Amino acid sequence: MTITDFIIFGNLDRFLLSELILSVFLVKMSVFLVPISLASFFWLVTAVGQAERILVINAADGGGEALQQETFKIDTVQNVTTLSLIQHDGTIIHHATDFLASKQTFHLKILPIDDLGQTEAQELCFVLPLEENQHVSAEVLGTIRQINPSAIRHAEENRPLETFSMDSLASTEELSRAAPHIQKICGGSQTFASFPASNISPPGFSVQPVLLPQCNETASSPKPCLCSLPVCIVWYPCGLRYCTNDAQTTDGGQPVPFKCGIKACRKCRVFVYRVESNLLCLWSFL
Repeated sequence: MTITDFIIFGNLDRFLLSELILSVFLVKMSVFLVPISLASFFWLVTAVGQAERILVINAADGGGEALQQETFKIDTVQNVTTLSLIQHDGTIIHHATDFLASKQTFHLKILPIDDLGQTEAQELCFVLPLEENQHVSAEVLGTIRQINPSAIRHAEENRPLETFSMDSLASTEELSRAAPHIQKICGGSQTFASFPASNISPPGFSVQPVLLPQCNETASSPKPCLCSLPVCIVWYPCGLRYCTNDAQTTDGGQPVPFKCGIKACRKCRVFVYRVESNLLCLWSFL
């Protein structure tokens, strides 16, 4: 049988599971010629059997020269997954996907630049609708195990770049009534939201004027402007992978497909939002 990098325990019968473990064991034995504990083949999962789990991925961007560690916090009761990572410039990112509320939230902590006299970090939150069929739910992700936790992972698909006009300054208190995770992840951060034009903005939103110049066009004076902030997630579960077992067939003799792993994607977004001074958007001048 084909050995995949990820398996979903809930969809493997005892025969397939034993076959998979034996196959992996034989492969490891043939390469290293030493006994290896089967427990070391699987992804480290804390709080097994509880509502919340922690999963860790070593992800590489592009050709593999840029490596970062991604930590997934999975709440299978609330059906919320929170991805945490630190970019190479030191920016701390938390990306929460709430499948019950159909919302996703990005919290960014941008460190100050000492050479420019900055002393405080910027904390920003961006709230977006959750795209359909673009993510693996917390319920499913909580059942997935990684065979080799030390492996370097690469995204299989590079999703198109998207730009979002964050033209609404949001009230986290109002948003949290529909999506409780937002108050938890955003706290007192400045929070912006973007929703489809066909939707009416929820209460607690104030539409920001968008007829402002880009910050990189206002170098001569620190005035209000539109800042563009790129955010990339180099590896995230974006779909399910299906396998077949010849021992299980339909009445017509066709193999029955079952969930056996995940598909990983890379995705970049650009958030465009108002700042009171181009000094709060210095990366736009780089």
